[in-house]
Amino acid sequence: MLFKSNLVRFVKKLAKFSFLNCIRAEKFVCGKNDFEFDCKVDDVVCGSSGNNMVLQILTGTDEINPQNEIDVASRAIVVLPANNCYDLLESANKIRTYVKRNNVNDMTESKRAIVSKYQTRASQYESEAVENLKKAIEGAEFIVSGEKVKLTGDMKHKLDEALEQLVYCVYSAFRLVDYQPDSDADIKAIANGKKK
Repeated sequence: MLFKSNLVRFVKKLAKFSFLNCIRAEKFVCGKNDFEFDCKVDDVVCGSSGNNMVLQILTGTDEINPQNEIDVASRAIVVLPANNCYDLLESANKIRTYVKRNNVNDMTESKRAIVSKYQTRASQYESEAVENLKKAIEGAEFIVSGEKVKLTGDMKHKLDEALEQLVYCVYSAFRLVDYQPDSDADIKAIANGKKK
């Protein structure tokens, strides 16, 4: 289990890992528009910040209550159930840290072979952690703009649906737009009364 001193470092690594390996986007496409959102794991920002929407994953490794979060109106919160993703990532991290701290080239051939096997094992742990994280997101509780929502489908579909609901909450007038022009010519046609 993680010690409190390692928790912040671990959550930062988990944030980077989650958004690089599972979510893979900082923009959500709704209609013809791209909506940027901030990515957070617990209280750790991953990537840029300052957007109007936030996708936040709560891991349960910290004592954050989603009901106490400030400005929940602009957040899609994913509350993960308990899973062994954290243990797998911690084990992989220990192996990677050992390799970084020791000069593998100076080791004997037999030690290099052992380190190589452990590096392969670390990659397996990381792959397994990705799958466990995806399953955890599929089984997670979703809170969009402060309301618990029931979503169906796989991980990507659930995240897309949560972000779409968030777009309509944050940009409430977006529903009023029934036609989105493709070019300046379309805008001129609308201005001249040729298109409605």
